[in-house]
Amino acid sequence: MYDGFQPIYVGLLKLNEMRHCFYKQFHLFFCDFAFCSKFLYFSNFCGVTKMKSSMPTLDTPESMTGSVFSSQLWQLLEHSYAQVAGGLHFSSQQALLAESGRWRLAVEGDQLLAAVVYKPKKGWKLSALGINPQQRSVGRSGLQRILREDLPYSWMAVSEGAERFVLEQCRGDRFLIHNSLVPSLLGKNEIEPAADGFHYRRHVCGQHKSKIALGSPQW
Repeated sequence: MYDGFQPIYVGLLKLNEMRHCFYKQFHLFFCDFAFCSKFLYFSNFCGVTKMKSSMPTLDTPESMTGSVFSSQLWQLLEHSYAQVAGGLHFSSQQALLAESGRWRLAVEGDQLLAAVVYKPKKGWKLSALGINPQQRSVGRSGLQRILREDLPYSWMAVSEGAERFVLEQCRGDRFLIHNSLVPSLLGKNEIEPAADGFHYRRHVCGQHKSKIALGSPQW
């Protein structure tokens, strides 16, 4: 009789062994999960995870003049355009306040990370942009977010590093404007169109520069 039940007995032993193995693995998984959950909670509690930046829009003289970021914005733009041929188109912080129409900012707490300045011209025309030199990584990410959001509703004429950044990092290649439209867009006839159909050359602040227009102007 024992011999007849031996296969069943062996099978039950195997099943019991598998059950213990399953419970052991489940226990280890549960412990790992609990540890990870506690670690993530501890990390958040201690501020290890990165704080997300906010992106306020200032588009009234009152909001710009009274902004805690106005001085930081001027310093950021001065630094960003220090090595750019033609330089910053605003002569002073007062000129920035008087001549711009919209500021798009990326901020974290009371610190300015990145900024884009617009003037009202055939919609919103980009006049200046920059990132915080002490926060280059998060500043670039903030600038990228702003431009990706704004390209369907604004336009720009850029060159050099700004051109590369907008085309390569902000999907600017989807918003190219043919250079035959640039004289009407800028209101200037002194345009030398390039053979590629998009670049053009013109004098800007005493510099003969190659530029490209892109975005979504309001004709």
